[in-house]
Order: sequence, then structure tokens, then C-alpha cells
Amino acid sequence: MAINFAHRRTLRAFITLYSIMSIFILALLGVLYYRYKSEISLANHRLAMQLQAEVYIPRVVRWIQGDDLLFPKDPAYKSAFFMDSEVVAGELDLHFVDLRPDIHKEKNIVYLVINMGSYGLKNGVVILQTIDDKLWLKEYLKTASLLGGVLFLLLFSLGVWLSRLFLRPMRDVVKMLDDFIKDTTHELNTPVTTILTNVELINRDDLDQKSAKKLDRIRVASRAIETLYDDLTYLLLGKKIVRKDEVLHIEEMILERCEYFGIHIQMKRLKIRLDNRANLVVLMDKKRAQRVIDNLLNNAIKYADRGSIITIKIDKSSLSIHNTGATIQPEQLKQIFRRYVRADESKGGFGIGLHIVNTIAQHYGIKIDVASDSDGTEFVLHFESITTNPQESNFT
Repeated sequence: MAINFAHRRTLRAFITLYSIMSIFILALLGVLYYRYKSEISLANHRLAMQLQAEVYIPRVVRWIQGDDLLFPKDPAYKSAFFMDSEVVAGELDLHFVDLRPDIHKEKNIVYLVINMGSYGLKNGVVILQTIDDKLWLKEYLKTASLLGGVLFLLLFSLGVWLSRLFLRPMRDVVKMLDDFIKDTTHELNTPVTTILTNVELINRDDLDQKSAKKLDRIRVASRAIETLYDDLTYLLLGKKIVRKDEVLHIEEMILERCEYFGIHIQMKRLKIRLDNRANLVVLMDKKRAQRVIDNLLNNAIKYADRGSIITIKIDKSSLSIHNTGATIQPEQLKQIFRRYVRADESKGGFGIGLHIVNTIAQHYGIKIDVASDSDGTEFVLHFESITTNPQESNFT
């Protein structure tokens, strides 16, 4: 089943958050493992140095007692003897050392400080020093990379499974809504055709004024149902419909669709003002172009203030439809092209009209700009990618 935009966005958000949390946990485990390996390395150095010190310290003692003239050098480690915090003999790579008896590490140098108090030298210390070869670090990186990768894949797989489990109710709701739309479209087919056929057969001139107004209301309602039916049909079959692009004059289509919505326009006492009537010619499938114009024009009529003016501007590469009415809030502007989203819940509808407009626009590379403020709402379509030279067209 195809997953709708809201479901995909929720799934991406969940997976992203879960991945960040997983990486954070793995990083924390990596730090703890690093400290563990570092401490194990120091413990190994401590043990080796202490074993070596058992052999080396007696030689230092003999030197202190004067039995040996030269300060003894240890074959395994660099060494030095300090008295009252001052170096007396030996050599070290560090200019400053911590003289507290313990194992210490400074950068990549490891040294062991041994107190000589047990040998009668209370203020004397012997230091053994070596270079950390970082073999433990190479082993850590290899192990951490392997285990971290495996754990991340396991956690990520678990996250995907959990996300699908948690989002199953949303999928069920979306499926139920899609099935409802399919069933609704199927059930609307016969009554819509019957209503439209019979309404068009009635001659308005043969009716009295009261009956004529009732007929007008029926026509408006039937046109609204027909527009909704066309949207639902396109939503269900749009991907299966073979595109047949042809040369279209936008002004001709605007005039035709304004006439189609004429009864609705009259009942709301609206006025249509057509400005900048440039010869905008595009190469586009006529049914898709009609869906775009119908939905934008229908929305302009639906949300326009009663008795106001709808302004339509046609330039050589763009179409603008502006109506005065309720302002669309900035946070709503970011969502109005999403499926099932309505800017005004009180106006009814399924929230699919602008979704269809956006889908068709993306298919043809048409850019859509929307602005809404206290002066009204304006939709602007930029057709630069599909405009054609009217002199080269076969339109007559």
C-alpha cells in the first residue's frame, strides 16, 4: 500500500530520532569502552614496570650507597632519580612530571613513579618511562568499528520494525480513507451523471423566478459535485491516464472555466477582473491543465468574500489568481498542498484539490508561489518550462 506524505514524514522523523539516539548510545558505549581499554593498557604497563622495578631498584640503591660510580640504566625503560623534587640523575623525555607515586600518562608517554621511602630515602623517587605504542588503540578501533556497526544495524532494524508497529494505526486510517474515497467515487458516478444531464435539459426561461433560483442552486451544487468527482477520479486514476500534451491557450481555458462556474460566481455576487491578457501558450495535457485551473478558480470562488472581486492576471509565462477573503496563516501555507489538508475546515471538501494542483505542477516543472495577507490570497503559476511560441502552434 502506498504510504501518504504524513505517514512518510512521521516515519522519517521517527527513524531520524531513533538513529540519533542509537548513535548517541553507541558513542557513549564507545567512550566507556575506550576508557576501559586505556585503563587496561595502563594496568599492563604498571605490572610490567613494577616487575622490572624489582630488578632495577636494587641497582639504584647500590648507586646511592656509592657501590657503583655511574647511575644505572635500565635496559627496558628510561629512568631517573629525583630527590626533593629535583632530578639528580638519569634522563626523561618529559620536562615536567607528576612525582606522586603511581602510574601516569602524558600524551603518548607512560611513566611509573616509585617512592624510595622503604629504602631510607623519604624524599626520593625513581621514575621508569616508556612510550605507549598505541597497539591497544588499534585493537580498540577495530573492535569498536566492527561491534559498533553490527549493533547499529541491529538497533536500526529494530527501529524500523518498531516504527512500522507504532505507525500501523496511521496506515490503517489512511487505507480506510483511501478506500472510502474509492467507494465514494464509484457511488457518485451514476447519480452525478444523472443530475447533470437532467439539470442541463431544464430550460430556465420556462420557470418562474422562484423556481429559477432553485434551479440555479441545483446547478451550483451539481457543478461542485462534478468538480469533486473529477478530482477524485484524477486522484485515483491520474497515474494511469496517458498524458497527451497539446498546445493550450490559457486565456481561452480561463474564460471557458469562468463560464462553467458562472452560476456560482453570480450567486456569491462576485466579479471576475481579467488583467494583462497576454497570449500565454503552453504545451500541456488538457485534462491536467483543466484540473489545475478548476481547483484554483474554485478555491478562489469558495474562499472569496461575498460581493468581492477575483483578479486574474495572465502574463507571457505566468498565471495569477487573487481573491479577497480570510488570510491563510504562514504555518498553514506550508501545508496546503498536502493531501487531505484544508486551510479552512468549515468550507468542507476532502482537501485534495491543491494536492492535485501541486502534483501536476511538479510533473510539468511549474513553479507555484502563494501569498496571503490582509489584502487577500494569490496563487501564481510560472509556466516558463512549458511555454511555447504561439506563432509556431496550430491553434486557430
